[in-house]
Amino acid sequence: MSKTNSIDPDRIQLLEVKTVKGNIDVGDDLDNCPLAGFKTDFDVKSMFRLEDQLVRFLFTARFHGLSKDEKPLPLTAEFTFDFLFKVEGLEEYVVDPDKKKDQFRVSSVLGHTLIAIIYSTARGIILTRTQGTVVKDGILLPVINTQKLLNLTGKANDKG
Repeated sequence: MSKTNSIDPDRIQLLEVKTVKGNIDVGDDLDNCPLAGFKTDFDVKSMFRLEDQLVRFLFTARFHGLSKDEKPLPLTAEFTFDFLFKVEGLEEYVVDPDKKKDQFRVSSVLGHTLIAIIYSTARGIILTRTQGTVVKDGILLPVINTQKLLNLTGKANDKG
């Protein structure tokens, strides 16, 4: 069971952020339909190296353009980022280890903290990278509950 229910931000270092993929694809007839918004979906993959206290996340955001009446437009975008964290005392956040399968889960307090950092960092990068493109004002990730992203990783535990 996790030994801690709080996070000391001084024990978390964001070592690197890499853009793995970043593209906007536009069809020929986008000019005929004004862009009103996006349908957005996400993927999150997490990897842990307890012995080195490292956590890596691959975060992907996909966008599909929508018209005012929410019909699909010929505009898609996809961004994938690789985040690497060092978390001092990472083992303190491990809950429900399954040593036979070499698997474990981390407490939700750590999961929510790291996911919030990832999401807010990606939000700024995507907005900056898309401003001045065919999207004009840029793409701004919606405000979401971080539990939605944690559910995609399968690595968080609300009991922790």
